Amino acid sequence: MEQNTIEKELIEIESNLQGIFNAAHNGDAESYEILLKIKEAIGSI
Repeated sequence: MEQNTIEKELIEIESNLQGIFNAAHNGDAESYEILLKIKEAIGSI
């Protein structure tokens, strides 16, 4: 049961990230800034 919940959360996160990526790819500056912050956060792990 808990794994189903985790999988649903991951699918939602993936969908949100895809939306941010698509918006940034289409020139949305705010989405691009979000992607840069995510990249920095991942790089510091």
